[in-house]
Amino acid sequence: MVCGNCGTCDNGYHCDGGACSQDCILSDCGARKCGVLPGRSDCGENFCGVCSGEGESCNETSGMCLQCESACGARKCGVDPVCGSSCGVCDAEAGETCNESSGMCLQCEPDCGLRNCGVDPVCGSSCGAGCDTLNGEYCNADGICTKDEAINRGTVYSIWPIDVGIYFDSKDLPKSGVNYANYWVKFPGSAEFDCLQIVRFVTPVMPEIYNMSYIQFIQTSSDIQPGDTYEIWEKYSSCVA
Repeated sequence: MVCGNCGTCDNGYHCDGGACSQDCILSDCGARKCGVLPGRSDCGENFCGVCSGEGESCNETSGMCLQCESACGARKCGVDPVCGSSCGVCDAEAGETCNESSGMCLQCEPDCGLRNCGVDPVCGSSCGAGCDTLNGEYCNADGICTKDEAINRGTVYSIWPIDVGIYFDSKDLPKSGVNYANYWVKFPGSAEFDCLQIVRFVTPVMPEIYNMSYIQFIQTSSDIQPGDTYEIWEKYSSCVA
């Protein structure tokens, strides 16, 4: 009997490549636990079941799940080429990597170069004990311990409001080309112990009348005084270090 575009199959049959085939019945597998139903490829390659035990594989002839015979041999890592299970893992902390072809653990050749911190880009191991974070050091993208420097230093010229110190100006602040908004200021040796955040940095608008830049803090008061020294830092962590 033909089917598909030429007709439909009776109950108990299904269309298989234009011909009606009897429906697949699980009981036809008999004692088989896995694989195909013999002579019935249309039922699917795992119609009689799938092996789920560790190390098991399906014997397609008998339909039985058999324990796989490992072929790791001398392999120390990677995947067993027969059973697909693990042959072991390498000691990554010792710089070992697995050669998947041979299944051997090989010592990785580190490539720290000039790096003194961070991770070796080849072996993934450490290139140093770490940076002195308490003194403001951090590990940069090149794997070098780096300490930020102040962006600008100088002396406070005047503050306002007087005894409140929300603003200060200085002859040492740049008059153009920069914007220090959201940067941080500390005042070494002064009565102001905190790092204060800049909310506005204003350069001279009419330099013929007033030729100094000034800073406004986000804080509503400070203990700074005219004559105090200041340092401007891009990061809070560097400012407080």
